[in-house]
Amino acid sequence: MTEKIKLIRIILLGNMGVGKTSIAICITQPATLREGRAQRQIDIEGKEIEIEILDTRGKEMVSDLDSSYFEGADAAMLIFDLTTLDSFYAIIRWNEELKQHVGDIPKLLIGNKVDLKDARKISRDEAENLAKRIGASYFETSIATETLPFGQRRVRGGRGIFKALRILIEQLISE
Repeated sequence: MTEKIKLIRIILLGNMGVGKTSIAICITQPATLREGRAQRQIDIEGKEIEIEILDTRGKEMVSDLDSSYFEGADAAMLIFDLTTLDSFYAIIRWNEELKQHVGDIPKLLIGNKVDLKDARKISRDEAENLAKRIGASYFETSIATETLPFGQRRVRGGRGIFKALRILIEQLISE
């Protein structure tokens, strides 16, 4: 018999262009991301878990987000682009904003675009040090997408994201 767990709400934070929406689409497919939200049921160790992913929907400046975005968050993914230093340095600011609104919740630091090896600017050691500093686990991901007609996007991969998501959810349900 499968045990049902309450809804787990995970917010995605990071600068524009780091891959937040692609990660949200990857995690919640085949559900559609509407108004920055999508839900999906997953099964972990015989527990049926409903997750809701919240994306910033183009509000990539901390000042653009109001407190309602953070409301009810159970966990967070702080995402940066491994090829962009600015997005990496901005994680400190995103983490402070997170703490200000919801306190200390479980979080992951996600270094996205690991597939772009030649353009990489942040080493794994640098990212792991930042993760320790902010109290997060660190994962590297690659979320390749393709553009479809009418501006829709489809995710073609999801390297590393499901392992990261599983670790985060297991941390939440064990508490």
